Parts: sequence; C-alpha cells; structure tokens
Amino acid sequence: EVAPDNREIHRALVRFLVSRDRPADAEAEMRVMADASPDDVDLALDVVRFISDTRGTAASRKELERLVAAKPQVTVYRLSLAQLDFAEKKTDAAIAAVNAIIAKGEPKEDVHKAQLLLAAMQIDLGKNDAAKKIVDAVLEADGKNADGLAMRAKLKLDADDADGAVSDLREALGQKPKQVQLIAMLAKAHERQGAIDLAAERYAEAVRVSNFDPRITLEAIASLNQRNRRELAENLLTEAVAARPDDRRFLLALGDAKLNRQDWAGAQD
Repeated sequence: EVAPDNREIHRALVRFLVSRDRPADAEAEMRVMADASPDDVDLALDVVRFISDTRGTAASRKELERLVAAKPQVTVYRLSLAQLDFAEKKTDAAIAAVNAIIAKGEPKEDVHKAQLLLAAMQIDLGKNDAAKKIVDAVLEADGKNADGLAMRAKLKLDADDADGAVSDLREALGQKPKQVQLIAMLAKAHERQGAIDLAAERYAEAVRVSNFDPRITLEAIASLNQRNRRELAENLLTEAVAARPDDRRFLLALGDAKLNRQDWAGAQD
C-alpha cells in the first residue's frame, strides 16, 4: 500500500503466497502487476507461465489466446502460442504460425525472434543443419543478436566445439550480461572445455543472478557435486535456504550435503 509501484515487494508477496499454498491469491497478485503495466510483455507471460505451473497447459492456452485476441500486434504472444502448439505435438500448425510471421518481413526484430523459434523447433526435430542455416541468416543480418549467438553456441556444443560455443556466449553476454540462461550455458561450455574452476564460477553466478530459482540452483548444485566442488555447492545451498526458507527441495539438498561430510547435527537440523 505504501509503495504500490515497487515490483520487488509484489514479487515477494507472490513468493509468500505460493509458500503458503495459496496459488489463486498469488495469481491474482501477479495480475495486479501485469494490469498496472499493460505494455510489459514479460509480466503478462509471467502470468501465463504461473498458470501453466499451477493450473495446467489448457488454462495457460486460454490465457495466451486472450492475450493474442486483446493485442494481436504483439508478436511475442503469437510466438508463445506457437511454442505451446509445438510442445503439444501440433507441429505443422506451430511451424505454419511461425512462418506466417516470418513472411511478413517486418518489423525485423519480430522476424528474427520468429526465425530463432523456428530454428529451435528444427533442433528439437533433429534437423540441426536446417537450424544452422536459419541461425546463420539471423546473425548475418544482425551479428550482435544475443539470442542468435546463444543458439549458435548450442549448435556448436552439440558438434563438440566447446571453444566456439564459449566465444559466442561471451559475445552474447556482452549484450545481455544478466541473462541467467546464457550464464548457465557458459558454465556448461566451460565444463566441456575441462575448465572446471571457470565452470564453477559461472554456475555460482547463474544461481545468484536467478535469485535462487529452484531449477537453475538444483541443476548447478548437481553439476558442482559431480565436479567435486562440494564446498561451493553447500555454500550456495545455505544461501538458497536463507533466501527461500520454505523450499523443501533446498532443505533436503542441504541436509544431504551435510550428511555427505558427516555433519550429523547439521543434517538433523
């Protein structure tokens, strides 16, 4: 009430409501943020993702269709709907929808987003050569496109070119230095190089930048443990528990870490 425009307070309230198993109230709070900034696409898509997690894909599809109907000029909503179609094995419909956006030819930013989504679909279909042609076309038109560089890095990793992937990811991070997925990808690329210390640093950075997102955090912890960086993994878990004390996954993982080094009292706590 005192600071209605402070999104971090709204987000803290959402996390609190989720931790108290009140998803409907959490969704309502997310909608308050989205409605206050109707032109913020990211906030609207946060609502879609939350609905998908709590009420399923059928409900999230309805929300996306509502957004597309309300703002047909926002290409990202139509691309998100195509992604959902593709995930539900409606492959032809998804590719046709993306190609329709590409065929318009403008605005260029939207076309590049559509091309990269099409490339991602081709990768999922096992057509890496077709994906590479699309990505190369995007980067030929816009050599600084961070998403294009990230996708080319993924293709290079698939082809065991870890050095090339690291180069592309560093270039991409120059454009988007706080994008968690790029940092996590760079950590994996360093692992492939055998640069374990660099990989550990990047994993720790990804965890903290993500504000201890459970998926990112637990994936990083697993990798750090595999690479015998158990002390760093436990320190990160301790930070995660402090940031999200009600997340049972973090508590269980921290307890497991303490068991592994025979800290029986710490594990019991």
